[in-house]
Amino acid sequence: METYIAAALYLVITTLVFTRVGFVNIVNSLRIWFEDGYWVNYKVVGALALLVKAAVILPGIIC
Repeated sequence: METYIAAALYLVITTLVFTRVGFVNIVNSLRIWFEDGYWVNYKVVGALALLVKAAVILPGIIC
């Protein structure tokens, strides 16, 4: 039951944020990731650091 409530809240909050910001603006922001020159050294390091943090934190939250 808790999983369904969490999923419903996620969908509602995400929909509200996307509606407020605008789907087109969000898609345009995500599209930047695939442009040439975006992934410079410091952004690669930042992305890898985020992945490592997620790998450490998520198992603790799930278990």
